Order: sequence, then C-alpha cells, then structure tokens
Amino acid sequence: MIFIIARKSILIVLNNVVGGVLGFITLSIIARHLGADDLGVLGFGLSFLGMFTFISNLGFDSAHNKRVSEGMDIDRCMGAYASIKLALTLVMALVSLITIQIYARFFDGFSTNESETVVYIFLLYYVLWACSWIPITTFNSERKQAKAQLPSIIEFLVRTPLIVGFVLSGYGIVWVAWSYVIGALALFLVGMVFLRGYTFRRPDREILSSYAVFAFPMSVIAVISVLYLYMDKVMIGLFWDTEEVGFYYGAQRIIMFIYTSAAAVAILLFPTISSLHAKGELSEINKLVSRAERYLSMLIFPIVALTIALNGAIIDFVLGGGFDESGMILVFLALFALMTILNKPYSQILTGTGKTRLAVRISIVVFVANFLLNCLFIPEKAAGITLLGMGGVGAAAATFLSDTGRFVLLRKEARPIIGKTFEPQIMMKHFLASVGAAVVIFGISMFAGDEYRLLLLIPELIAGLCLYLCFLYLLREFRREDIDFFMDLIHPGKMGGYIISEIKEK
Repeated sequence: MIFIIARKSILIVLNNVVGGVLGFITLSIIARHLGADDLGVLGFGLSFLGMFTFISNLGFDSAHNKRVSEGMDIDRCMGAYASIKLALTLVMALVSLITIQIYARFFDGFSTNESETVVYIFLLYYVLWACSWIPITTFNSERKQAKAQLPSIIEFLVRTPLIVGFVLSGYGIVWVAWSYVIGALALFLVGMVFLRGYTFRRPDREILSSYAVFAFPMSVIAVISVLYLYMDKVMIGLFWDTEEVGFYYGAQRIIMFIYTSAAAVAILLFPTISSLHAKGELSEINKLVSRAERYLSMLIFPIVALTIALNGAIIDFVLGGGFDESGMILVFLALFALMTILNKPYSQILTGTGKTRLAVRISIVVFVANFLLNCLFIPEKAAGITLLGMGGVGAAAATFLSDTGRFVLLRKEARPIIGKTFEPQIMMKHFLASVGAAVVIFGISMFAGDEYRLLLLIPELIAGLCLYLCFLYLLREFRREDIDFFMDLIHPGKMGGYIISEIKEK
C-alpha cells in the first residue's frame, strides 16, 4: 500500500519539482528586473483575490473526493460536483467584483492603477483555476495522479516562457498577470480533455444532500485554509507597503516548493484512509500513517536544516540583491514547512475517518491564533496601540508558531482513533542527523567567505544531503531497504510506464 502511494506521490513531487524550477526562474527574473515593489504587487493581487477562492470550494472538493473514493456512482457524482462547482465559482466572481469596488471606492484603495488592473486580471485567473478543479479533484479521488498532475505541468510550461518573454522585453507586471491567465486556460483545457469519457448525470436531491452533509463541516476548514494561506500578505500590504509584501512573497515562493510537496502525500492519503476506514481496517491505517510519516520526516528535516543554514545565499541566488530582509522570513517559513509536512498524515486521519468536527475545531483554534499573532507582530500601530511592527518577519513567525500548535493538537486527537503510530526517537534521529549536517555546511560557508557563497551554494547543498545520509546510516536509521525503496520509486522506466498506462485508461 505505501509503495503504491509513494509511486503516485513521486509524480506529484515531480510536478512540484518542475513547477518549483520554473517558478524559481520566473521569480528570479521578476525580482531582478522588476524589483520588490512589483513583486509585491503580484503577491498582493494573487492574495487579495485568493482570499475569496474558498467560495468556489466550501468543502465540496473534499465531499467529491470522499464520495468517489467510497465507490459512489461516478456519473451521479460528476453531475452533482460540476453543477455545484460552477454555481459556487459564479458566486465567487460576483463577491470578488463587489469587494474590489468597495475597497477601491470607500477605503484607501489600491496604491496604483496598475495594482488595481492586476487584481481584475487575477479574478479571471481564479475563475479558470476554480473550474479546473472539476477534473483535477475527480482524478485525485480516483488516485489517477498522471491525469491529475500533467495539466499543472503544462500550465507551468505555458506560463513560464510567457513571463520570461514579457519581462525581458520590457513589459510590466500587468503582462505577468496575463501570463497567469493564459496558463490557467491551458490547465482547464487539458484537464477537460483528460475528462473525456466521463458522463455527467443530472444531480438529484439525494446526491446533492449527500455532498452537502459532508461539505458543511468541511466548509469551515476550506474557509480557514484559504484565509490562512493569503491573509498574511494582505495584512502586510494594508499595514506596510507592496515592497514589504515583495520581501515576504519572494521568500514564501521559495519555501512553497517544499510546502506544496506535502500535498503529494495528503492528496493520496485522504482517499486511501477513507477507503480503509469504510472497510474497518484501522490497523492498516496505522501502518500506512506510520510509514508515511517516517519517510516524510526523513526527507523534510535535511531540506529545512540546510535552508536555514544557507538562507542568505539562497535568497541572493534566487532573488538577487536588495532582498536581504527576506532571509529571516525564509528561516521562519522553512520551520513552518517542517511543521506542515509532519502534520499532513495526521490531518488526513481526522478527515479520512469522518472526524470532521475535530478537524474543524483544530482549524478554528489555529486560525484564531494565527490571526491574533499577525495582528500583534505585523503592524507598527493599530487603533492607537503600538505593536511589534515586524512586518514580513512577524507574519512568518506567526505562521510558524500557530502551525506548531496544530502539530500538538493533531497528534493529541488522532492517536485515540488508530492507536500508537510514529516513534518519537526515529524523528529525533532525523533531527540530529540534519542539524549535524547543517552545522558542518554552515561552518564551510563561513570559512569560504561571502564572495564564494553563491558559487558554492549548489555543491554545499549536495554535500549537506550526503552528510545527512551518512549520519543517518551511523544512527542505523537509513538501511538497505530504504535505498531500494527510493531507487525503485524514481526508476524512470517504471514511472513512464505508469504514466502511459493511466493516460490510456478510460
């Protein structure tokens, strides 16, 4: 079971690798040629409209995933989900338009006409993006990861050359925003092509009620998750300026490459746990989560440790000069990525076994904590009260601290459901090995000097990972079967065969 999930997860990770590499290219070009201010305009526009994307979800994405993975008639599910999704997307667009008008006319409004134009363009982007989830969520629920991931890869391949061409040709951030729209159109069209052969049966009251029953509690999580993802950048923009948003958004885009990789396991664990729970196989869920967490822990600790150790060089390498303030932001966001990835298996236990009320309560507690910490850390002053005024660094610190609380709460609530899962001493070995490797690499970087730090960055990262594996081996935590597992997992012939077989499948 874990190997099947891993094979499919690797495809999602490969998607994230492609997206991450292409994203680094576009991020670097925008940062170097347009600067932190325009990067902030981009980040604020994506976040301002992104805060309304929960309306197009409201828990129905999870409901579709749940019902299809349980074996409900796929034609009925497709008809119900598509109808609901299109209706909610229309509502999202209308609410977004009204909010843009209110913000522009009755509040401080947008800093420039260009910033307002970017927001309107991103409204079209999010409409196309929301519609694209009809095929993508369906493929995820059926664990057809080739069909779920290839549209996103094509989106990156379409968007990236457009952004590079526009920026290098002297066009501004508005044309960068249009590149996102064209990429989203490609995402939607490819997804719909892969969806051919599916039948959309007219939904009846029974199927709609079934979706609504599951979606209602999950809608709270959907709302909170979206606000949690975008609220920080909007608050920075409101209390500071677009340049500060640019410092934060640049660091966040670097770390999102790590963060989104966690979705590889989450996407596949949910329908798998749901299916096992429906069969009453709790012991299998226990084994599945234990092994998933071990491999996640083994992979994420060295990445985070090396990111923290070399944060300055990484910022300079990706964003160029003028982004020194992003270094400490990157440190806190790397720690947040660590917490998030280690949390994924446990959050899927709650939703996959139907404990949605527990998941909702935890999400509410974490969101409130994050909001209050943002209010304390980000502004210099609010309502006449002097606050910490940490800007982007404060937002990153608030995100890390609130997700640490999630780490504790999820384990507390998930353990009684399936019993004892992960052994803490195993995670401690990963921690010690990663810290040891990071300390050695940090010492080398300090000895080499600033003039060589960019030249040595890639060799240092590779050497750090090799050191980590050596330390793990000495701690008897990296064994021959682990090597065989990963080598077989990334075998190009087997992965290619899996992708081709799934695409041909009707």
